[in-house]
Parts: sequence; C-alpha cells; structure tokens
Amino acid sequence: MHIKRIDHIAIAVQEGQNTTELWKNILGLELEGMEELKDNGVKVFMIGIKGSSEGVPCIEFLEPLHDTSPISNYLKNKGNSIHHICFETSDIEKDLEELKSKSIKLIDEKPRHGAHGSLIAFVNPKAFGGILVELKQFENKS
Repeated sequence: MHIKRIDHIAIAVQEGQNTTELWKNILGLELEGMEELKDNGVKVFMIGIKGSSEGVPCIEFLEPLHDTSPISNYLKNKGNSIHHICFETSDIEKDLEELKSKSIKLIDEKPRHGAHGSLIAFVNPKAFGGILVELKQFENKS
C-alpha cells in the first residue's frame, strides 16, 4: 500500500453551512473550501485548524444535494454522524489492485473524481469491521 497520511474524516450532515458555522464559532476552525460534487450527489464543506500547515487532516461535512443522494439515504438511517475516514495515497491504482489481490471487496473498482481535483475510491466497510474507508490521490501530486 502507498498510504501517506490521514487526509480527512467525513461527517454526514443535513445542513453543511449551519454545521460549519457552528464548528467555526465554537472551536475556532476555518472554512478551507466548499465544493459541489454533482456526480456524487453531495456538497462538501472542508474545515480545518486556523494557520495549520498543508498536510494536516481536515474535517469534511457532507450535505446531500438531493433526496436520492447516498448521503441522504445515510442520514435517514443514521442521522448526523461520522461517515468515513480517508487516507491519501501516492498510487491509488496500485492500492486498489493490491486490495483486490487480497480479496478485499471494493465499492469502487476504479478511481473516480473527487473534491479538489483528486481521484477517490471507497472500500466496502465489511473489510474494515464496518468502517467505510476512502482512498484519495491528488492528480497533480505523486
């Protein structure tokens, strides 16, 4: 595996903007960016620690864009809660092949586009004891 670091922890929420403001006001965190991923049916709010250096993990709030979004279904079942943990990798293709060779079931057999010009892939939660894991590779980084 080519894991470099924890990239983020994602939390599914009904109201991304309100939740972001709450965390900013209480913890002093700052909004690092917001992006709509229409293909994934989600609006992503990235928050982090003010003045932190690049490479420090952030929190992502995932808000559904519509009622048929996977996040919408998740929220109906579990409410606002931690959705997944994401690991940055330097070679997502090789990591997916390695997981397949270990008979690990994948949600994404091939990487797809994610936030910030990245490639992402999810591993079936059963592989990690019920925890959803995302792999992420920035397209412009090695």
